[in-house]
Amino acid sequence: MSDEKPRTGPEGIDVPPTRRISYLAAVPGTSRWLSVTASIARFDMPDGERVSAAVEELFDAIASTLRFRRYARDHGVDHGSSVRKAEPRL
Repeated sequence: MSDEKPRTGPEGIDVPPTRRISYLAAVPGTSRWLSVTASIARFDMPDGERVSAAVEELFDAIASTLRFRRYARDHGVDHGSSVRKAEPRL
């Protein structure tokens, strides 16, 4: 998870601060990784933090449902628990 400060975008448009959340999942039976990422706007308004927290929780819930059905079916296992929230890189 990382936070980005507000900035001025193209044509002088103000871009709100965002929080980026990334999940990494090892793809079973391969040496590949799957990255699932969301950027959530942080608006300076009443209840803005509460709304952002709710959207973050929704993304966490969606990411937690990731499953690799073909591998699970072929090997009789469930590797959905291989999904992990990525640590921020400094």
